[in-house]
Amino acid sequence: MALSAEAGDVDSAMDAAIMAAHEARRRLLDFIDLSIRYVMNTLVEQAISVSWSRSE
Repeated sequence: MALSAEAGDVDSAMDAAIMAAHEARRRLLDFIDLSIRYVMNTLVEQAISVSWSRSE
């Protein structure tokens, strides 16, 4: 009985670790996505600013 309880504990610990890894991966990908969006928006704003200053 003790072995099956320990196996269950190990399984639930592994499940928790897998879920935590998936959550960390999702958060990292969200951070990368937001970082890329920020950089792209900044570049677009700079390009618009340069084109406006050249047209004046």
